Amino acid sequence: MVRLFGKGIAAFLFLVGVILIALVPIAVYQAGEQFLSFVGFGLLFGLLFTAIGLFYLSPAEKHPA
Repeated sequence: MVRLFGKGIAAFLFLVGVILIALVPIAVYQAGEQFLSFVGFGLLFGLLFTAIGLFYLSPAEKHPA
């Protein structure tokens, strides 16, 4: 149950990251010159959340005991 919950959180973080990255071009188009801070934070958190989500969603390597 705990592993399933962790996978759900990882999938949620992955989706949030992808959505943040996808929103960056829209923010650039809408905001014009005032978009630099949003683009920076959007890309930073988007890539961070996507990396965390991918890390936890990737199949764990099984090491023989």
